Amino acid sequence: MAKGTTGLVDRLWKMGEFSKQRVRFLSDHVVLQPATISSHWGQSDSKLMPSHFEKRFGLRPVVVEPVSKRIESSLFGGRIVEQETRDHLASADSLLEQVDFVIPDEDSIDPLLRPHRESLSYVFSRIVMGRFPEDSSWLWYTPGLDRFSNALFALQWFSRLSGVHLPWHDAVNDHSQGLSHQSKEAVVSMRPDGIPASEWEPFLSKLRREISILCYRPLVAICEKLGDVSSPKRMTWRDVVDVMGLKKRTAGIALNNIELTLTERFVIGVSRLGLRYRYVLSPRERDPPSISVSRGLCEVVSFSKAVGRRPRHMSLYGHVEPDSSLGPQNLHSGMQELAVDEETVSMRMDFFNSDRKEQWELPVDDHTTVTPGRNPSWIIRKSDPPSKRPFKPTLRQAEVLAALWSHRGSARSLEILMNVLSIPRSTAKVSVDTLLKNRIVSTLYHPAIELSALPELIVVGVIESNQRRTNEFVKLLLARFPFVELKRGSSTGAFIAHIRVPANRGVFFVSFLESELEAISLPEESVFVGLVDRRMTHLIALPFRLYSPRIREWHDPWDVIG
Repeated sequence: MAKGTTGLVDRLWKMGEFSKQRVRFLSDHVVLQPATISSHWGQSDSKLMPSHFEKRFGLRPVVVEPVSKRIESSLFGGRIVEQETRDHLASADSLLEQVDFVIPDEDSIDPLLRPHRESLSYVFSRIVMGRFPEDSSWLWYTPGLDRFSNALFALQWFSRLSGVHLPWHDAVNDHSQGLSHQSKEAVVSMRPDGIPASEWEPFLSKLRREISILCYRPLVAICEKLGDVSSPKRMTWRDVVDVMGLKKRTAGIALNNIELTLTERFVIGVSRLGLRYRYVLSPRERDPPSISVSRGLCEVVSFSKAVGRRPRHMSLYGHVEPDSSLGPQNLHSGMQELAVDEETVSMRMDFFNSDRKEQWELPVDDHTTVTPGRNPSWIIRKSDPPSKRPFKPTLRQAEVLAALWSHRGSARSLEILMNVLSIPRSTAKVSVDTLLKNRIVSTLYHPAIELSALPELIVVGVIESNQRRTNEFVKLLLARFPFVELKRGSSTGAFIAHIRVPANRGVFFVSFLESELEAISLPEESVFVGLVDRRMTHLIALPFRLYSPRIREWHDPWDVIG
């Protein structure tokens, strides 16, 4: 362990020490949340103090008199309001009484929310009043708000940018889950509704799926402007002026909104580190520790497999290993594996149109040839090919790499993450520059996916094939779907892709992909496609578990299982 590292970094190196002891494999948000709260909030649970919040930002206190005209549009999100409910709201003597009626009683409210009625009441009251600080920079850390209130205000802000009213009334009712599928995936961002509020994610995700942040034109314009930018860029109000023609003050406000809703994604060239991904597909719900928790574990995906048979639950374990590794030697019956070493991330913003009722229009049946790069609304980035000599990071570079690998947020979010990891800004800059120079990482800017009305996740993969047979299918994935994360073998036809699609469309697109796979005549046992139930990433601790800074080598995770 290095001298000078402190806090979370120290603990991560200690957790990653190679010994016979069993290692705890915690997901990214579980690892990061306690340190984030301690570092950014200064205490484990900040308190709601409305008067302090209002004084700090010059806001009027919550009014006493009822506000019947606005409460339906503000809290019911355009849903039909029963006449009995309207009568109760109209007869209330105060806004607080109206809001308390909207919040269900103890038996009906979402159990996650039972300890937070006061926060719900205050946030709902301010939403009905419609009075907030003008600039969104207050949302990153807000004196006078607890973490839960801060997260709710953030989602309300995003909904305003999207031009929608959130269905708060339905969301707080434990029985208002809806019938549509939603893939569970934690938001690994330092945004107030992300890592700091991850214990309320099941509730927050019900609201987040209603938001279509691509309706916010300055964000889309900035992403188009940065489409060819493959290294980090610190934006200023002048960038917003260039793409939108706004005045300086308005551009500054827009820039702060963009900082909250933009993702600065780092695509990692694992092959340039002498690494690759190995995915193990299993029909079992519980698998041997040697498969499910190798020291190279990077993600776990649970999904329902279809492809020519009745759907059944499957597990997919992603690992990182040296490219010389022989892989696991003890696969059980029914398990399969594939190795991949290059990554492509693609987003088709041009499929989104806020003027349509169905905002995402996916031309999956259109097989005309489309070339990436000719359309500024098609954002795509591919990792660099392997080099003759793999890059060997220093200890500090490995720490920074951990942050970049797991990071899903804006530049502001990354700064907070580096601070949580106790990595000095100057050190981070030098390390990032070195990783960029050696083409280990490249950046991609796109709207936050969790705010883009794409709540359903599909996984599709081919285990054994040659590139000629899968090339056209891969092109179809990238060209016809709104968001794709593709990992592929550079010398084989094997690949795995995670595909984001709009609500209530997942089952349809699973069937579509099945038919496309059948068309290339691959054996049934060599393909899989299904709707994801849950995806958990384990990236922040990965370099600490797998890398030895003393000898500057990556360990084979299959050789060191305790």
